Amino acid sequence: MMVTDKHYRLARLTRNAPVFAAVVVTIIIVPQIILRAASTGSGRTEIVVSALVGVAGLAVAFLADIWIYRLAPRRAIHQLASVYLGGGAAIVVASARFVCHTLFVVLGAGLAVSGVGVLIDFSAQQRLVLVATILVLALPVLFGRTVNKRLLVAGALAGAFALGVTLLVGMVVEATGGIDAAQAIVARRDALSTGFTTGHFHPLLEACLGATFPACLLILTSERVSERPEERRVNPRSLGWLFAVFTAGPILITMYFVVALHMPGRRLGVPSLSMALAFLGSTGQRIVAVCYIITGVVAVLGAYMQLPRLLRELAIDHVLPRKLAAADAVSPRLAIVGAAAVLAAGLSSFLTTTQAGAMVFIFAALVVAAIGALAMSARGAAILKESMDRQARNAARASRLVFFLLFLVCMAGVVAVALADFKWLVAGVVALAVPASILVFFRRGRVRIVARLTPTDITAGRSLPTRVHGVILIGALDRASLRTVAFARASRPTTLTALTVDYDPQATRALQRDWAAASLPVSLTVLGQPQGAAVSPIVDYIRAQRALHPADIVVVYIPRIVSTGLWRRFFLSHSTPQVIKDLRLERGVVIAEVPFQLVEDDADGEELE
Repeated sequence: MMVTDKHYRLARLTRNAPVFAAVVVTIIIVPQIILRAASTGSGRTEIVVSALVGVAGLAVAFLADIWIYRLAPRRAIHQLASVYLGGGAAIVVASARFVCHTLFVVLGAGLAVSGVGVLIDFSAQQRLVLVATILVLALPVLFGRTVNKRLLVAGALAGAFALGVTLLVGMVVEATGGIDAAQAIVARRDALSTGFTTGHFHPLLEACLGATFPACLLILTSERVSERPEERRVNPRSLGWLFAVFTAGPILITMYFVVALHMPGRRLGVPSLSMALAFLGSTGQRIVAVCYIITGVVAVLGAYMQLPRLLRELAIDHVLPRKLAAADAVSPRLAIVGAAAVLAAGLSSFLTTTQAGAMVFIFAALVVAAIGALAMSARGAAILKESMDRQARNAARASRLVFFLLFLVCMAGVVAVALADFKWLVAGVVALAVPASILVFFRRGRVRIVARLTPTDITAGRSLPTRVHGVILIGALDRASLRTVAFARASRPTTLTALTVDYDPQATRALQRDWAAASLPVSLTVLGQPQGAAVSPIVDYIRAQRALHPADIVVVYIPRIVSTGLWRRFFLSHSTPQVIKDLRLERGVVIAEVPFQLVEDDADGEELE
């Protein structure tokens, strides 16, 4: 029984590997975000107040998640927004979720680059290395390679283990004799060597915003990227354990050592790396840095892996074009992942610090939370209008009030981001506007096409054509052409003609001899073309047939050679012939491609492949 339970927990952890990697990155970078916002001294006031705000934010997010889980366990936030606020709100939520995944790519890559900075001094090229890391780590997903989730878990555990050892040694030192001045000096010197952030600051406001990062991550991870409605929302119990113990605990302990070591604020380094130097020495710091590099890399890979699934989920819910929901629509989804990598690289160039990237992430997550809270409040109002049950009305009245207050709190957070640094607000709005504008463009285009296709008179356009004329395009009398002739004859058209273009007189004469020798009961028509082009005469011939018989249709049969073998596919043309593209634009013309498969054990029999 214990073995079974252990395997079940391991399977669940492996399944949620990207989320686990994101949580580990959060544990490492949140103290960095808070300390960058603190005063140039130790910033004890900012640290204490921000810690209280962070705990309160986690509690509010957790309680809101429990309430949503009870009231709408099968609905994601963008679905709630679509039902109760309209399609525009759903587009904003979808765009914000997309931006959050993209920004986590930036944050994970930033952690990896910070770890590399401990091993190699490349401060002058750090921004270039960050952009290159973001783009290079997108390649496995773009080439259709799925990283084993066990490797993601192992990489995330490496960072968690390194941070845990650092904090454990620090607690042992603190318990046995206290942190001495030498260790504090080592940590301060290492932090001072990482560079100084400049600009106009609001230390307390920025620190409090940075402390809400775990709460924002909880909002996003409360929804699982899944195609099954019953799996959309994560059980709050598992999230409560993950964020209350595994996330908040290490962050608070790290901030305690920040104060104990008198580490300076406004520095670019990761605080736990400086602590590792003080508690574990130079070798220990390098080992911790390597673990952080691994964790940052797997966090980026996990975020990239989640993007195609997120896109398919949004397509299933009709936020994205429906064709992206198809299982075989891999290329379009990967193209969007490539666009996300480019967007992440662009954001990393503009958002020059981890704090800036985290603030834009917080802004996007607060937008999701605000719209979700407003949708739940609107849901309560809708129930009050429709339900006559007293208990349901009381619950709806309470949810309407509570979620509206939560909406105001989230909007206050958005305003706080703007007050802290207006550039963060601009970056967040621009990042949201890019995917949102694309979604609006496709959505409006799809609505217009559906409107054009909707029949105003269901009795119109139902008259049958008088006759059907068959035309077979022949280039050579091979097995594929013979198959096409047989299929065309089996369709029993009114007239049937084989058509070829005389762009090579010698090949044309050989085709005529083979045609006569085969004694096919189909006439072969040769179209002359002195210039050698093989498209225009065919189109002109079809147009002439349509002009003679406007009430008839013309079915054009074209042989299509396909193969399941890799080396044979290499020698086959994969592009659509120009004649097919031109004929698709003609009225009253039907294109019928007759496939002929080249199999590895291809025989000369007449069976249908």
